[in-house]
Amino acid sequence: LKRRICRMADGGLLRCYNKGCGKEYREQDNHENACRFHPGDPFFHDAYKGWNCCKKKSTDFTEFLNVPGCKVSYHSNEKPPEPEKPNKVDVLAPGEVVQGGNQHFPPVNKPIETEERPSDDLPMVTLKSLVDRGLSAALDRFLAQQQAQSRDESSIAKMAVCINRGCGKAQEVVVADEPCCHHPGVPVFHEGMKFWSCCQRKTTDFNQFLQQEPCSKGEHKLASSLEAAKLTAPCRYDFFQTGSTVVISIFAKNAVPEETLIKGNQTTLKIRLVYDFGRKDVDYFWKLHGVVDPHKSSVNLLSTKVEIKLKKWTPSSWPRLEWKESN
Repeated sequence: LKRRICRMADGGLLRCYNKGCGKEYREQDNHENACRFHPGDPFFHDAYKGWNCCKKKSTDFTEFLNVPGCKVSYHSNEKPPEPEKPNKVDVLAPGEVVQGGNQHFPPVNKPIETEERPSDDLPMVTLKSLVDRGLSAALDRFLAQQQAQSRDESSIAKMAVCINRGCGKAQEVVVADEPCCHHPGVPVFHEGMKFWSCCQRKTTDFNQFLQQEPCSKGEHKLASSLEAAKLTAPCRYDFFQTGSTVVISIFAKNAVPEETLIKGNQTTLKIRLVYDFGRKDVDYFWKLHGVVDPHKSSVNLLSTKVEIKLKKWTPSSWPRLEWKESN
C-alpha cells in the first residue's frame, strides 16, 4: 500500500501488472476496456515463444513480446503472486533415524536419472492404432480414381528412372557415359537437423536439405518407375511433450494402414511407414531418451501425418527425443 501511495504521489500514475500490458495509468482513467493483456502464461518450446491463452507463437523474441493481448478488461496494479518455493528438506546422514512420533513418510521416488534403464532388447509390442476418418476417405477416393483410370500400366512399367538417391533422372534424358551424381548415404534426421550420412552437410530447413548437391559420382541404376516410386523417401518429423506423454508427429501424408507398422518396448521404437498412397516408404529406429509404457501408448493415422503418443513410465521432462550414451 505504501508503494502504491508513493507511486500515485509521484505523478499519480500506477503500473499495470497484467501480462502483456505493463502500461502506466491513472486510476480515474481505468475502465473495462482500458487494458489489453494475456490471461494465460507464456511458453517456450522448440525455439517457439507464445501464449497458451491464444495459441499465438513465434520464433522471434521481439515479435513474441509484441503479440497483442487477447483479452480486454481493467488495468490491475496488483503484482501476480510469486511461484511457491519448494520446502527445504533435511537430508539424513547414513544410518540416522528420526526419533519420536508415529509419523508416516511416503516413499520418495528416485530421480529419473538414477533409475536403472531397462534393456533395449526386451520384446517389442505393436502399438494400438486408430485410423482417422479423413484418411479412410482419402484412401477410398484414391482407389476409386485408380480403378477409373484407363491407362496402360504395362507401358508405365517400361519407363525407367535412376534409383540412386538425389538423382532420379529418367532413362531418356540420361546421356551416354554421363556420371550419376547422387548421395551414396542415407538421410538422417536428428535433434532438428537434416543431413545425408555421406556428406554431413547439416541444415534445419527441410527444403534446403532436399536441394543439397549430390556428393558422389558413379553409374546410373535404372529401374522401372513403379519400382522406383516405392523407394525410401525422407520424411520430416517433430515432437512435443507433457509431463506424462511424448507426442511424435511424422509428416507422412496418406499412410497405408495395412502396410504401416509401429512397435516398441520400454526404451526403443521401430517404425515402418508406407505413405503417399503406397508410393513411398520410410523406416526409423529410435533409442528413446526416457522409459515409456508401450501397452499404454498409441498411434493415430491422419491424412496429413502419423501421430505417435508415448506414455512415459514416470512423469519427467525429456531434453531430447533420442538417447545419448553421455546421458
